[in-house]
Amino acid sequence: MKIVIVITTISFLGGAAFLSGCSKNAAPEPTVGTPAVAAEAAPLPDNPMIAAELEALNRQVQQRQYEAAVGALMTLSQMPKSDKQEAMYRARLRETETELLKQAQAGDQAAAQSAQMLGRMMTGR
Repeated sequence: MKIVIVITTISFLGGAAFLSGCSKNAAPEPTVGTPAVAAEAAPLPDNPMIAAELEALNRQVQQRQYEAAVGALMTLSQMPKSDKQEAMYRARLRETETELLKQAQAGDQAAAQSAQMLGRMMTGR
């Protein structure tokens, strides 16, 4: 008789555990209208500091301040930008890289070092 009671008790506890596991509610899934999703989908507005930094970058390259120009590019890469500003940044990054390589081929050691720094910055090494 004791064996039957033990088996019944184990069956009851196992069933209770199974039922309690089924009664949990799953976390509600976020809907399209939630503020978090809407905020992520909204494009960033133009950052007024980007235009000033791009102008400073232009001056630095023209004045052959290559190390400062690479630093400006690093700063710009960290700033939040609108899609339009991101495109402008990428274009200016390519132009600066081209100018540095051109000056490095002409024998400018500072340009060569800055081109190397820029390459490391772009590859993350």
